[in-house]
Amino acid sequence: MGKVKSWLWDQAEDKLDSISIKIENGEIDHDTAYKMVDDDTTTAWNILGFDTIDDVKDYLSEIVVKTEQQAELVDF
Repeated sequence: MGKVKSWLWDQAEDKLDSISIKIENGEIDHDTAYKMVDDDTTTAWNILGFDTIDDVKDYLSEIVVKTEQQAELVDF
């Protein structure tokens, strides 16, 4: 993979992970996450396989807030 493509991939993954984690932790709601995606004009979402911004929003809509009990099951 070329350096630029690798950089774009990393940037898109980091952004998606960041938003996903914030939703899971209850720091932001889905509407705020959608606004963050809409306002982001630099991330190459298509490099991760998303054809449109709506595809990114659909992915984010499936993320649920973790309860404390679920978080305890994941922590080692």
